[in-house]
Amino acid sequence: MEFKKYLFKKFIQPFFKYEIQEIEEKIKSKDFQEKEIENNIENILENIGKKQYKDSYNNDTLFSVGNRFENHKKIGEWIYYFKNIKKIQKKIRHSLKKDELIEEYYQNGSLKLKRVEVENEIRIEKYFITGELQSVEILEETSFSEKRYEYIFYKTGALKEKKEILNGVITGVNEFFSEDGILLRKTSFQNGKKEGLEKVFYENGILKSLIDYKKGLKEGTEKHFYENGQLKTYGINQNNILQNIGKFDEKGNNWKRRRI
Repeated sequence: MEFKKYLFKKFIQPFFKYEIQEIEEKIKSKDFQEKEIENNIENILENIGKKQYKDSYNNDTLFSVGNRFENHKKIGEWIYYFKNIKKIQKKIRHSLKKDELIEEYYQNGSLKLKRVEVENEIRIEKYFITGELQSVEILEETSFSEKRYEYIFYKTGALKEKKEILNGVITGVNEFFSEDGILLRKTSFQNGKKEGLEKVFYENGILKSLIDYKKGLKEGTEKHFYENGQLKTYGINQNNILQNIGKFDEKGNNWKRRRI
């Protein structure tokens, strides 16, 4: 730590006066932590020789900081700050083609979003304000398409929902779970519309309903069940219209059937 302070005063101070003044003021404050001093020094050491650009809000509080401009556009990684408070709001990687959100924070300083790139996989992790993992998105990008797998969690860490999205449209199998891990709904999608048999379950895992879909419309069999597993109603859908229906009591007796 002492060696870092020596480097800080000996070599960095002449080049980064505005950062230095802010850090020295913090060092004098009672609530400033040693870890924060180390982080600031390491960040400055890392950026020696890089020109910095800054812009501010109308009240002169710091808005963003970055190292590169091109054709009047921000390029590379830029850090943005909350208005009126000296805390990082987000980090964005700018390019001439698109902007990518790398990190985002709540005003209390806890992490809200993080982008992780490992080989050909891109992971976007989102967090509750209290720190628990909220969701994970796994992106698979090619020159022709973008496929995303999304996993949403309860605060307890239990899986709540998982789905697939192709080029911004939901596709494949979508599953929704209770906080206890019980499957509550299973639906297949094609081009953003329900396709095939949708299954819905009670929280005890017993089947609640079965409904056939075609291009987002009810087409074919529709069945509903009591919580004890006994068939409650059944019918046939044509063009999203229920054509006939049968009804049963919870014991399976006294069923009635009528045409609509």
